[in-house]
Amino acid sequence: MIISTVLLSCSGTKPNYPTDAGGTTNGGGGTGGNGKGTNLSIFPIKEGNYWIYETYQLDSNSKRVSQKPVYDSVVVTGKTKKSEKDCYIFADFRKATTSYTKSNELYYYIDGQIIYTYSNYITLTMGNQILNTILGIEDKWLTYINYADELWRLYKKQIDGSTIPFVTVTGKLDVISSKEFESKVNTGYYNLTAQEYIVSFKFLGTMKVQGQSIPINIDRDVHYWYADKVGLIKSLSESYELALPLMGGIKVAGEERELMNYNLK
Repeated sequence: MIISTVLLSCSGTKPNYPTDAGGTTNGGGGTGGNGKGTNLSIFPIKEGNYWIYETYQLDSNSKRVSQKPVYDSVVVTGKTKKSEKDCYIFADFRKATTSYTKSNELYYYIDGQIIYTYSNYITLTMGNQILNTILGIEDKWLTYINYADELWRLYKKQIDGSTIPFVTVTGKLDVISSKEFESKVNTGYYNLTAQEYIVSFKFLGTMKVQGQSIPINIDRDVHYWYADKVGLIKSLSESYELALPLMGGIKVAGEERELMNYNLK
């Protein structure tokens, strides 16, 4: 993602995509509300909304590798249709040296007390193409946040002999979401009461290489903090490693994002 200073156009109808970066906090500001919200006001979903973050890479102990962040921005760029559902596009941008690049898109819609996300959320959050090839996530809508519930299954899949060169994998992927506690969260720019959610990714299985069976265990938690009438103010993705014989292995770094600016239409 990218921290852009996303400026609104003079017409006020469309955001100009990131052309500038830095520590400014103009445009959105405000103190927000509390973490509870009503009618899912923790997840403002309207074209033109944007959030700007400082992003830090984390080591295996969830400690920052460097105190120098990169800048990410999430912009609601418009609407589209996925699997017969109208939804909003949340585009991620990241600043690389002097320019901004769109890194990915996530898709969301709200129905009643549930926020739905599209299944590419799984592949993007797992963060590794080899692993995503093994898992073979199908296109479908998933319950990202069930506002009225404390615990729900976001996704599950049984892997029965997925094959990549030299390797056959069997196992089960289980993704469970939970509503945790409210707390004060200080991002350095905002100090807000936020509701924490945790998405737990667990894969337990076996990898067969040249007739030898090797156990696989992936366990990754992703934490999100949402503030009422603001949106996502902080997230933390834990790192993980997976040894793959003959392939060197998979190492996915952790990441921490903290809100520094936002603007809601």
